[in-house]
Amino acid sequence: MTLKSRCLVEGYGEIVKCAALVGGDFWQLTGQIKSPQAIMRNANVLIEASVRFKAQIVAADETETRRRQLLNLGHTLGHAVEQAAGVRLFHGEAVAIGLYQLSRLFEQKN
Repeated sequence: MTLKSRCLVEGYGEIVKCAALVGGDFWQLTGQIKSPQAIMRNANVLIEASVRFKAQIVAADETETRRRQLLNLGHTLGHAVEQAAGVRLFHGEAVAIGLYQLSRLFEQKN
């Protein structure tokens, strides 16, 4: 593994976001990842699926007026968390916290 675990997990938050939006096998795979080593073992599949999803979204909405806004999921709250935390959190960590909190809010509404 060439990345520090913290950096690897930070990027994995973005993969989980994509998987949640795609669903299916991609989402199921992320549920099986339990360690940084597992992220590395599955890196090619995870990255390929994420890039494919993002490319489809961007190609369909180049001006970010419709569906492309999905890629910002978790970012608004995440940016607030990032600002409040200062240098203690990486961007991806703050966005992952935003995603987590947003999912909790959705869960409470149902």
